[in-house]
Amino acid sequence: FLFEKMSRVVVLYGSQTGTAQDVAEFIYRELVKSHVPEVVVLPMDKYPIDDLLEEKYFLFVCSTTGQGEAPDNMKQFWRCLLRSSLPPTTLSHLSFSVFGLGDSSYPKFNFAAKRLNRRLQVLGGTEIVPMGLADDQHNLGVEGALLPWKEVVLNYFTGVVFSNETRGKDPISFLPPRILLELSGDKSSEKPIEKSQYTYRTHHNKDPCRDTPALVTLQENTRLTPKDHFQDVRHVCLDISSTSISYQPGHVVYIMPENRIEEVNKILDWFEGIEMDAIVSTRCSWDAQLCLPSSHFPKEISWRDLFIYYLDIQATPRRRFFEIMAHYATDEQHKEKMEEFLTGKGQEALFDYCHRMRRTAIEVMLDFQSAFKKIPFAYAADMFGFMQPRAFSIASSPSLYPQQIHATIAIVNYQTRMSTPRIGVFTSWISTLKPGAQLSVWTQPSTLPLPSGETPIICVGPGTGSAPFRSIINERIYHGYTDNVFIFGNRNVKCDYFYNEEWELLEAEGKVKVFTAFSRDQEEKIYVQHVIVQNGEFLARKLLDGAHVLVAGNSNNMPEQVRDAFVQILQKFGNMPDASADSFIKTMEKQKKYVCETWS
Repeated sequence: FLFEKMSRVVVLYGSQTGTAQDVAEFIYRELVKSHVPEVVVLPMDKYPIDDLLEEKYFLFVCSTTGQGEAPDNMKQFWRCLLRSSLPPTTLSHLSFSVFGLGDSSYPKFNFAAKRLNRRLQVLGGTEIVPMGLADDQHNLGVEGALLPWKEVVLNYFTGVVFSNETRGKDPISFLPPRILLELSGDKSSEKPIEKSQYTYRTHHNKDPCRDTPALVTLQENTRLTPKDHFQDVRHVCLDISSTSISYQPGHVVYIMPENRIEEVNKILDWFEGIEMDAIVSTRCSWDAQLCLPSSHFPKEISWRDLFIYYLDIQATPRRRFFEIMAHYATDEQHKEKMEEFLTGKGQEALFDYCHRMRRTAIEVMLDFQSAFKKIPFAYAADMFGFMQPRAFSIASSPSLYPQQIHATIAIVNYQTRMSTPRIGVFTSWISTLKPGAQLSVWTQPSTLPLPSGETPIICVGPGTGSAPFRSIINERIYHGYTDNVFIFGNRNVKCDYFYNEEWELLEAEGKVKVFTAFSRDQEEKIYVQHVIVQNGEFLARKLLDGAHVLVAGNSNNMPEQVRDAFVQILQKFGNMPDASADSFIKTMEKQKKYVCETWS
């Protein structure tokens, strides 16, 4: 085939929570600063797939979600690459490198990036820089792998591909914003902004998705744990009767968070050249437009609403944040410190100051007051980035609650060496909401399958990992399937046994067998994996009879320890050698009969 080898560099990302997008935009800025003639950065699914045949230089940045899954905004692109009709020379003109973001505590570490790298080579692509693999467990986080990979990439493009264009030129020190904020024609408002006049988010109740979520009403927000207990866990009920939302057991509900007004007010007046109630408009290049959080991002919005509904002001600051702060800080010590944070040698200091302490962008701004009223408001979107939706396993049966969605949400509140407790952006907001409040939501399938018919199931769900099993088991019971085992674990029975009355009633009726592990109710700590071993004969018989295993919860050590417990009981009660027991579970995993859905 014929193709035109364009001279630009295309940076494509697949990002679920925004981290891969941040990395891709960082690489974009580094290339532009180095005078690479033309660089674009896009989500993979927004890139015209046919242009792969016309372009030469690509950098791919992708995260891995769930159990080795590709991010949502990469899936369509990935399906196109997997077409069996593609010959092995399809991408023989293409020069590429892949950077992956993952967490080595998950079994399929950086699986999406590794598969992408392999597939591009199978189709004839040439790897110009070895694949970089970031690990959340690294003591410097993503930066530990990113900065070395970035240097090799820059050396390739400036020293080999575009040496004529870049030779002898000093790097550009500071770039204008990709997403430029400007005062609109109606520069300010003397009265509160009417939502009908400046819509902060486009909703679509008949076909909700991330671009156009449904607007639903909060029906219930009840605390499941005692008021004097350290952990606040909520039962949240959403009324979806005015929408076309339908869901299946195991599906996930996405909810867009909002910043609390008291947090917004701390920095609303920080920026130069704008009043707090001004109306701003957005202007950006075509590729930056496609990187906005929604294709329906408002063309005009009040300055205050931009901070409430969109900007990620309570997150740990991104690299671009420090670039902007360093550029506009007037105190030399402030400037030097933030410039240090941007160097490879300064990563440990940055980690100690920011990431280990979980400092928010707001707190960092208050620490470096010399930038107050110095930063042009046009940089606000570039500086903070945008808030990401939060995903929760649906905890309700669609047959029992067709007009409701239930979620089990743990309120994030913990202490570091900072004097102020660390609180979750989303959970601190939702914990304050009263019935009648409106939320922007949509649903998606998850990796947890619902076994068909009378297939027995064993569900292991410690803590809020129990939420999807409240949905799945109740749905099975509704349809008459009662061969269900539920293994729940938490700290103590009096405070942390979520929905205990429901489970006790269902067990008394013979519709589910429940095993519990409360780690702090006795001197010796007991976890779900111990309960599996204690009831090994019963559970091994279930496995040998064809039961499926579903595991949900925290990703730290629990999934591996639960798997080891199942292998152990198969050895003892299934009369299997070590290798055979492990092979039995591996076969279940390949056949999607043993599935984990975990989160960090």
